[in-house]
Amino acid sequence: MEKLKDKNLCISLLITLVFFGIFIKMDYATDTYSVLGSSPKEIFDHFMLSGRFVTAFLWGGVNVLNFGDYLIYFCSFVLAIISITFSIYLLFKLINEKVKSESVSFLVSTLIIINPFSVELFMYIEKGVLALTILLSVLATKKFIEYIKGNKKAIIPALIYMLIATFCYQGVISLFIAIGVVFIVLY
Repeated sequence: MEKLKDKNLCISLLITLVFFGIFIKMDYATDTYSVLGSSPKEIFDHFMLSGRFVTAFLWGGVNVLNFGDYLIYFCSFVLAIISITFSIYLLFKLINEKVKSESVSFLVSTLIIINPFSVELFMYIEKGVLALTILLSVLATKKFIEYIKGNKKAIIPALIYMLIATFCYQGVISLFIAIGVVFIVLY
């Protein structure tokens, strides 16, 4: 409950909604037509063959539960908003330890998380899992920084976060490397 009262978390949510709130309205990118027009087994197989096991099992789960198209889209949207909000917030906290200026830390964390590439992720029906990959990369970075600071056990959760992120969507995991290299240099 204390985190919910954190003004920086609220600012992160506000920033996320300003950039991505419009995506609450169901949009139909070409891939969305393909996903909704194919059988659940075809989509499950497609995600499995792509190494996106988390997406495949979530897709299979929502189809077993017989969610409608809009409910699937809405749940994905909510997961995406939560993931991006916490990504900005956690990265803000990591950067603010070194920068000591909240406004600069928010600007930098927002620019790293919200950019033309992340906007593209919101174009797909599986936006929730794609945004979750960003959050998992930030969480892995957080644990990796703990490892750099001397907590040798922190490398295990960092590896687990990155493994799960890889099984969600491989296109975003380079974020871990980009942020991690900066902190390697700093420490």
